[in-house]
Amino acid sequence: MVASSLHGLVIADALGVPSAWVASASEPRFKYLDYYEGTNQHGIVRHSSLDEALEALSNAPRPRTDGVIAAFPIDLWELPHATSAHKAY
Repeated sequence: MVASSLHGLVIADALGVPSAWVASASEPRFKYLDYYEGTNQHGIVRHSSLDEALEALSNAPRPRTDGVIAAFPIDLWELPHATSAHKAY
């Protein structure tokens, strides 16, 4: 996950997904630093571009998502008239 939003970084952490912080032109660094310090994450790098952040994540381990996918209530999203070609999964 590459994000310039603290919400995105927090969700990635909650799901165990590797993330990279990209500098935002409109938000102060304090809230990000406060979050990382408060969650005992030190030495976090603030990337200046999307390309830089993607490069930093290029060797990050891929998270296992089978548990998240298995827990998703897909039956709530299926339309009664949908055929297998129209399903979103």
